[in-house]
Amino acid sequence: PDYLAWDLAVKVLGGEGANRLHNVLRSERGLTYGASADTEARKQAGDFLAETDTRTETTGEVLRLMVDEFSRLQRERPFERELSGAQAYLAGSFPLTIETPNDIATEVLNVLFYELPVDEIGTFPQRVQAVTPDDILRVARQYVRPDRLSIVLVGNASGFVSQLRQVGFNEFEIIPIEELDLMSASLRREQRKGSIEHGPAEASVPWLPASAGRSLLPPEGGSHIFAYVSQAGQTAQRPNVPNDPNAMMLLERVVDAKGGLAALKKVTSVVAEADTVFKTEKGTLPSTTRTYVLYPDRFRVDAKVTGVDAVQVYNSGSAWVRDPSGLHEPPAPIRDDFANSVRRDTIPLLIAASEGRYSVRLLPEQGRDGRVLRVLEISGDQLQPVRLSIDPQGLIARQAFATPAPGGRTVQVEEVFSDYRKVDGVLVPYKAELVHDGRPILTRTLRSVALNSPVDEKLFVRPEK
Repeated sequence: PDYLAWDLAVKVLGGEGANRLHNVLRSERGLTYGASADTEARKQAGDFLAETDTRTETTGEVLRLMVDEFSRLQRERPFERELSGAQAYLAGSFPLTIETPNDIATEVLNVLFYELPVDEIGTFPQRVQAVTPDDILRVARQYVRPDRLSIVLVGNASGFVSQLRQVGFNEFEIIPIEELDLMSASLRREQRKGSIEHGPAEASVPWLPASAGRSLLPPEGGSHIFAYVSQAGQTAQRPNVPNDPNAMMLLERVVDAKGGLAALKKVTSVVAEADTVFKTEKGTLPSTTRTYVLYPDRFRVDAKVTGVDAVQVYNSGSAWVRDPSGLHEPPAPIRDDFANSVRRDTIPLLIAASEGRYSVRLLPEQGRDGRVLRVLEISGDQLQPVRLSIDPQGLIARQAFATPAPGGRTVQVEEVFSDYRKVDGVLVPYKAELVHDGRPILTRTLRSVALNSPVDEKLFVRPEK
C-alpha cells in the first residue's frame, strides 16, 4: 500500500528533474555533474540507491551532504512543488508504458505476478496524484534508515580517507583493487584471517546531524563504508571523460535494449542487403544495396541504381569509388565524411561511450511522433556531437548530427529508425529514413542482415583498374 508514496519519496530525493540531491550537489555547490536516486521493488524485498561522482578532493564533503539528504527526507515534508514535479513526471510518463498491445500485456502480467488488482492499471495516474506531502514524510520515516546505509566509494582511497574522519565517518574498510570481487557480498575475495585492513577498531559510529535541535543517533551497527583502490594506492587508469551519471544511466539502458554491451562487443562484421529509395525533386530512384562492414574501420557499399552499378569503399583512412566514370579516389571532404560515418556507427559509438572514451550528456527531452523522447549527446576526439533520441523502450528512434556540405554550408542530418528486429542477440532497425535540413532524402528497408559472417578483406582493397 505504501509503494507509490515510497516511489515518489525517492523521486523527490533523486528522481528526474530538479531533485534534492541534484540541487544541493550540483546547483548549489558545483560538486558534481549530476546525482540521482532510484528504487527497485521486488515481490518480497527491494532496495533504494543514491549515486553520484565527484573529484577526489571533495569526496568527503559529497558523502556528508548525501547522507544528510537522507536524514532531511525523514525530517521535512516535501514542498508542494517538489512533490507535484515528481507526480507530474510519474503520471505523465505512464501513458508511454501502455502504448502498444505488448506494453499493455506486460502491465497486466506485472500486476498478476505481484498479486495486485488488475483495475489498478487504469487508476494509476489518479493514485499518483492522491499522494500527499504527509504521506511522503510518513514512508520516509518508516523505511529510510540513514544509520544503516551501505556506502561504496570508488577511487584513490589514500586521497580521501582523511576526509571521511573529518566529516564523521570513522569506521571504514579499504579494499585494494587486486582483492576486489564484485560478486562477493563483502566485495572482497576470500582472504586469510588478519589480512583485512580496517579503520580504527574502536572508532565511534558516525553521527548524523539533524536540524531543529534534534539529533539522529544511530542504534547498534551503523553505516558501513567500502573504498577500493588500485595497487600502490593509485587510481585505476581510465579515460578522463567526466560524464553526467544520469546520462550514463540512460546510456546503459540504451545499450541493454540494443542487446547488451557483451553482445555488441562480439560483433566483428555486418553484411546487409537492402532496398533503398532516393527522393529527388524529379521523383524517386529505386536502388538495391549490399553493404559490408568490417569493424573497426572498414566498409563497402555495392549499389545498383536504375541499372547502374556503383561501389563506395572506406578502408582504414583511405577510400575509393567506382562508378560509370571509372575508378577514382573521392574528394577529401567525401573521404572525411566516410570516416565520420564509421565513427557514428551505432555499435562502436555505444561501446566507446560506455567505456568512457566519449563524453555523454543529457539534452532536453523532445516531443516527437506523439512520444516523449529522451536525448543523449555523445561527442569526443574526432567525433562531432551526435544526438540520440531514445524512445520509452530504450531504443534509438533518431540519430542527428551536422555535416559539412559544398559551398561551406553545414547540413543538419537526421536518421529515423524503426522496425527493430533481433539478429543474433542484437536489435537492428530494419527501416530507416535519412533527412537533410528537414527534407527526406532516402528510405532504406533491410531485406537481410547477418552479423559476424566471414567477410573477405580483399573486398576493401582498391583494384588496379
